[in-house]
Amino acid sequence: MIMRKEKGAVLIISLMILLLVSMISVAVFRGVNFNTKMVANYRDKVGAFEIAEKALKEGERVVKGWREEPSRVTVNSIEDLPGINNNQVAETLSPIVYEKLKEEDDWGMANKFKVQDNSAEYVIEYYGNDPDGKKLDITSTSSEPQSTFYRITVKSTGKGSNKVILQSVYKRSF
Repeated sequence: MIMRKEKGAVLIISLMILLLVSMISVAVFRGVNFNTKMVANYRDKVGAFEIAEKALKEGERVVKGWREEPSRVTVNSIEDLPGINNNQVAETLSPIVYEKLKEEDDWGMANKFKVQDNSAEYVIEYYGNDPDGKKLDITSTSSEPQSTFYRITVKSTGKGSNKVILQSVYKRSF
């Protein structure tokens, strides 16, 4: 029997290939994990947007259902926001209050809207009779009832950290 000197080159090459395959597997796993998180975040954002749209429609439905024009309340802070149960709307909100609305998670007395596990809050504010800045013709003999405009602001938070804020202006005649 002839003995050869074996240096283990095949073993070293096999270990290098195994290490390379392991590194590729870890990189692929991390990429899949990252993509899974991106998809979950996207779904959360879409869900928050959908509930915000539903709450916006609910706010418009509330305004449409009013039999008479509600009273207006001056709002100096988020705690002053009126709910719809007492037939009040916010006077046009200042930019300072809007900035706080963007930052705050709890809108105090704002109207709550819930669908399954998701929730949204909305505020209805008086926006005026002339949102375009044009002067209304008070000498007009038109028999058309004067329209009042309301701005509805909605905030929805997804299950993650996504926040969506939507606004619409709704025209209503009394």
